[in-house]
Amino acid sequence: MALAYLILFGSVLAFTSFEIALRLLPASIVLTYTYVNPTIALFLGWALLGEPIGIWNAIGAALILLSAAGVFRANRTSSTPRHSAPPHEETPRQPLDV
Repeated sequence: MALAYLILFGSVLAFTSFEIALRLLPASIVLTYTYVNPTIALFLGWALLGEPIGIWNAIGAALILLSAAGVFRANRTSSTPRHSAPPHEETPRQPLDV
């Protein structure tokens, strides 16, 4: 049963979800899952199993979440359209003296 679970959810479903996310989102956002997943596991272990969270774990988790937020913010600001300047007239080129 464990092997079937790992094959179905750990490989097939996870890879399919990853591929769909890559088609719909920028790669920089999709790849943040590798950093955020351990942080989620840390807090789930604390919330569901009562595992202790030390100060260094909390600081590390905060840095990871702030970094992921920075990626999202940078992606959002880079994709917003900027006001374009009015087109400027091209100055006529002077012929080269040979």
